[in-house]
Parts: sequence; structure tokens; C-alpha cells
Amino acid sequence: MIQRKRAWPMAASLLLAMAPATATLAASPNGAAARATVTLTQAEQIAVHTFNIPSYYKITQESYDSGGQGNPVSYGLTYGFTTPTQQQQFINVTVDATTGAILNYNRSSLQNTFVYPLPVSESQAKAKAIAWVKKLYPNLYSQVQIQPLSPQMGPLTQAVQYNFNFVRMVGGVQAPFNGIAVTIDQNGHLTSVNETWSTVKFPSAHPALSLTQANTAYADGLPLELSYQNDWQASSGPAIVLAYSLPMAPYPQFWVGGQFINQGNGVGIPVIDAQTGKVIDANGVAHPLTPAKQPAPLVPGGPQAPFLTHKVNWTQAQSLAYATRVEHIPAGFSLTSQIQNRTLPNGDVNWSFTWTDKAKTSQYNAQVDATYGFLQNSYMGNGPYTGKARYSQAHMTAVVKQFLERLFPQDTGAISVTAFAFKKLPASVVQSYSLQFLINGLPDGANAGNISANAITGQVSNFYSPLQQGETGPFPSPSKAISLTAAKRTWLQAEPLQLMYLQTSPPQNNTPGQPPGQKPKQYPPAHVVLVYAPLGQYANGGMVDALTGKMLGGQTPSVYAGVIRDIGNSSAAPEIRLLVNHGLLTVSAAGDVHPNRVMTRSQFIQLVTGALNIGQGGPQPLIYSSSKIQGSMADVSSRSPAFSAILSAYESGILPAGPLFQPNRPASRGFAADVLARALGYGAILAHPQAFRLPAKDAASIPQSEYAAVAICYSLGLLSLINGNFDASSGLTVAQAAVSVVYGVDALAQGQHQLMQPGMGY
Repeated sequence: MIQRKRAWPMAASLLLAMAPATATLAASPNGAAARATVTLTQAEQIAVHTFNIPSYYKITQESYDSGGQGNPVSYGLTYGFTTPTQQQQFINVTVDATTGAILNYNRSSLQNTFVYPLPVSESQAKAKAIAWVKKLYPNLYSQVQIQPLSPQMGPLTQAVQYNFNFVRMVGGVQAPFNGIAVTIDQNGHLTSVNETWSTVKFPSAHPALSLTQANTAYADGLPLELSYQNDWQASSGPAIVLAYSLPMAPYPQFWVGGQFINQGNGVGIPVIDAQTGKVIDANGVAHPLTPAKQPAPLVPGGPQAPFLTHKVNWTQAQSLAYATRVEHIPAGFSLTSQIQNRTLPNGDVNWSFTWTDKAKTSQYNAQVDATYGFLQNSYMGNGPYTGKARYSQAHMTAVVKQFLERLFPQDTGAISVTAFAFKKLPASVVQSYSLQFLINGLPDGANAGNISANAITGQVSNFYSPLQQGETGPFPSPSKAISLTAAKRTWLQAEPLQLMYLQTSPPQNNTPGQPPGQKPKQYPPAHVVLVYAPLGQYANGGMVDALTGKMLGGQTPSVYAGVIRDIGNSSAAPEIRLLVNHGLLTVSAAGDVHPNRVMTRSQFIQLVTGALNIGQGGPQPLIYSSSKIQGSMADVSSRSPAFSAILSAYESGILPAGPLFQPNRPASRGFAADVLARALGYGAILAHPQAFRLPAKDAASIPQSEYAAVAICYSLGLLSLINGNFDASSGLTVAQAAVSVVYGVDALAQGQHQLMQPGMGY
């Protein structure tokens, strides 16, 4: 029986008294009782019957959500395992209090360790996920479409889960903000269900704008910018490339503030209204899509001295004199703090200075790189930041330029400053600018900063230098670049527009940062729009190599979720798919993993440390490592994507310190065996090769330093013989590496070896 009491002001997620058949429900804020047609007892029966919850699970918590803002009224039920040794086992179920439908289901995994071969394959898990959707949502199943398996990012040290998304389809068009998410664990058990289904009106699925017209509009205004960027996916570490990419700053408002990107896996920007052809943001506001403008130098024709090529090694006094001069410290401020530190991992000496006025109400701060002699960042005064602006944007721009000319007198022809657009002044009293260094007249993607000026004081208020320790080139000539038209064609092929439904999410309250008393901006109510938007691997970023015309992944590539084309005949296909799904192996834009390609030493170390979760949270800075480790890594660039993994490998002991690492050298099978044996805890016995026997025809030719590791990896099934030989000196292919690492993680999880910390005891 449901007992009703007086309404509470906030009724959502109210905890109920722990009674098996009764509960106190809250009323809606206006005093009317929430319209729940399913009782708490019935909700419990639905949960137990639907998921066959055993009797030894008991209810430990019940809640009731009165809904609101489009959410249904619902019951939340939590079941706990009653056995003392398994008290952490739980099951959560959310039941719609009006329809009795399951809104959410979540249970703790019954097995938290990796097992291989996987008890349940991807195809078997997919069949189970479909069966659950049919059982739980028979009326919705015909309205959804299953998507490719969602990647499970991270190491292999935890149990594998299969994450499936069933996206809502309306008139044959995707609505990725609605659907059903289902997770099946590696043993075939359902571990979670999340159903999101809006009762909103959908416009017609017949667009006024064709896909061809949308692509034309997209290409005409796509703001690609030619610049120098770091290709972090280069086989030998980051390389400077001449590339077309989205402008670094300032971004149009729709490019940074939209929430469409969170309404589906990989939905990118811009979003083009399929009825009007205009670019819209998640607030429902239209924006012009205009081509990017190449940044102009601070002083056209000004000097262009090389950056960070000459060390000055300033003293404390020299650093202080420089900071005082460039910041124009006002009278009445005295130096109150001087701190020396180092920039890691390069070890540059830095001095941080603080000046305070007599009233101790305002401060100036400066951080100077004393090694190369430049201002890293500064903060000048405490405002004020509220009140009426006294100075125009033109005045503040002039002040900013004067400040930069003091900082970079030899580089005024190689630095640009661009104002971030504000809707109006003096609505904001702080004007921000982006800073970029220019090389051959083009922005250097590794060097970007910002500066701001206060419209009340008329002075610079904050500065962050665009100078960063980076690669020194070479920088390809812009004359060798493909045309912008060709770059756009490549971009559209890699990131094609697709017709879909999205829902706007305008702010409910006053715009953040809006001055007090100003009338709130009015946005259209939340509604569903038919749009064209990119949906793919590069939806959230990428670039076109201006020399080769190929699409590059950028610094934060998406995990590949499509079909891998070139592993159909490979015996290592299951292991390769598993590693790709965890983001541990990369796939080319064409869908190839190149299973017969030989890995480099740095690539293999990245794979091993990533799969075994070695160095989680990052290693300590190199400057704090032993001199042997620092010497071993002398040939590893600090900007290499493998730098952190290699340092973690040395610190954990799976790489013995001593000789140079040689990151770009091919990884041999013997090298791989040594790394894997140490990672599995066999470091203490690797110095005793006489204790092992290897049934390989070429056993006598294997170096004694690798023999024990080779024998261990062979006995565990990580690396097999090839025509009776081990071939320790031959290159390790991607396929061989995938098998060795996956079975190595399984050996670690199943305890088929001495359970030791990696590398201890040698």
C-alpha cells in the first residue's frame, strides 16, 4: 500500500524507508501527487522476475524519483549480496513508476580478472545483447539499430566487457541522443542496461537540403587553416608536418560550446540544419560558417629570430631585472617572493617572482625561464573585474601589442595576436587574445599562448607565453602544399556528413559571466532538429597532411571501432581485435592494422605497458630517475608519444638500464621475450639460462642474455617456434606481438607464474 504524505519542495531521489511492500512517495512541487500507477511492491516483483535476482540478494536501499524536466517518475532498487565474503556484490534496478518498464540495470561484475581465450565471443555477446533488448523493450526493438561494438579503452588487467549501443531510428534517420546501451561481460552475463527515450516531436525526415548541397555548403565554409602541427602517430615519434586543420584560436562560438558532441558516439561539428542550410549550435542558434583567415604578424615585415635555439642561462638577478622591465612593476609594489624551480622533463631553470603593494590587496607575478630567457607567464594586479569599462577594445589591443613588442623585440614579424570576439563591450571588462608563433608565415601548432587586458585599468592583466620546448623542425615549405580545395576534399571523405536527428539543449538560466542586471538572452526551447553532421573517426579532430594529402589523426585520435580489413587470414585476428578495441593497437584510416609489419621497440613497449597498466598515473619526471635511466633514454625525445611508456618500463624494471634504448630500432623476438619475462615477474631467474631447455633447432645461437626469457615465453605459449626455430634476432610482427601480449596478460591474471612485481630481484 502506498502512503501519501505532504509534498517536499525537492522530491527527486528521495530515500524511502526500507520496507518490502510499502513506501512513502513525494508529491510534485505544485502539490499534486506524482502519477505513479505501479506500486513499489510491483516494481520489486518486476525487477526480480525480469532479471531472475536470486533470493540471497536482499534490498538494501529504495528510492523514488518524482520526475521532472522530461524524466519519468521511477523507483530505484538496490540489492546486496547477503554472503559476508561477497558483500560488495550488488544489483541496481530503476523501474518506470508509470509503465513498469526497466529504465536502468546495473550489477557488479562476477569476475574482475582477464581470461583468455574469452569464454564468450563478440558475436555471442552481440546475440545476447539483442535478446535482452527484445525481452526488455519489445516495442522499441524495431525502432533501434545496433551500432559497431563500442571500444573498451584501457589495459587488459580487468575483465573484458562488450558495450553495445542501439540507436533510435526515426524514418530511417539516426537519433543518437536516444537509444539503449547494453553491456555483456566476458562470461555472457548482462551487467548493465541504460534506456533513454524522449517523448518529443520529430520533424519530417525529408530535408530541404540534399546531402550534396550540405557538403557543398560545408566545404565552402570549412575553416581549415594551413599550419605546422605535430603528428603524434608518426612511427618514430612526433614529427613536424605541414597540415590543414581546424583553426587553433579563436574558435567560433558554435565550435567550442555546443553539446551536440555529447549526444552520441562520435557526433562531431559543425552541425548543419537540413532545412535551412545554416550551421547551428546546441542552443539552437544559427552561426555563419566562414573560412579561416591566415594570422598576420604583430609587425608586418618585422624581425623573425629563431625560437629557443640559444641558451642564455640567466642568474637570479638577471631574471628579476628582465621581469621587472617587461612587466612595468608600478611604484609602491615590493618584491615579496623569489622561488627557483625547474621545468620538467627538460630541466630548464625557472624563477618565480611576486610583488605586493603596501596594502597587500594587489599582486604582480612573473615566471621567467632563465635557461632560454623569456617570460613564461604572468599575472598583473587583482582587477577590478566588475564595473564600467573605461577603455575601448582598440586601446587594449594597442596596449597588448606594446607589451608583446617588449617581450619579443626580435620576433615581432613571427608572432601574431588575435582578439577573441565578444558580443559587445563593455559587457565584459576583460578582452582576451590568442598568440601564435609564425614560421614561414604559418602558425606553429606547438607554440600557442594567450594574453588578456582589463577594460577598466586599460592594462595587460594576464599572459601565458606561446613559447614551448618543442621540435626544431625541419619545417616543410608552404610552396609544396596541396591546395585548400584538395584538403577539403580529403577532409570530407574522412569525415563525411550524415543525416541525423539531434536535440538542442539551450541554457535554462542566465548566461554564465553575464553582467548583473542585464536581461538574460532568450534561446529557442529545446527541440529536435534534422541535421547533417560528421560522424566518424575524425569527428572530434584531425588534420590533412599538406604534402601527402592523407588524413592524420592528430594528438587525440579516436579508438577505431570499424571493421579491420587486413586480418581476415591472420591467425592472430582475435587478439588483434581485442587490442584494437582497448585502444592498444592503432588502425589506419583505411581500416588496416598491417599484421605482418615489424614493430619498433618503442611501439612494443607502449603495447606492453598499456596492456599491463604499468606506470598508471604516469612515471616520475626523468630528472628524478637514476643516471643510468637518464643515459638509456638519451635518444628518446621527450615529446615522443612513447616517452612516458619507456620511462615507466625502466622505472618498473621491465627494461634494464644501461645501453641506449634505440626507440626506432625494430623489436626483435628476443627483445620481446626479455621484456615480457620481466613484466611477468621472472627477472630474478633470467641470469640463470642453464636452468632452462628450449626445444628449438637454433637454441644454441640464441644469446645467453635472452635464452632464459625465450624459454619462459615459449613454455607459456607467448611466442611459438617458426619451422622449428625461435628466430630470436628476427623482427617481431604486429600479429606475433598481439598474441604474446594477450596471452601474457592471461598468464599474469591466472597465476601461471611466480607472482612478483615486474623486474624485482634481478
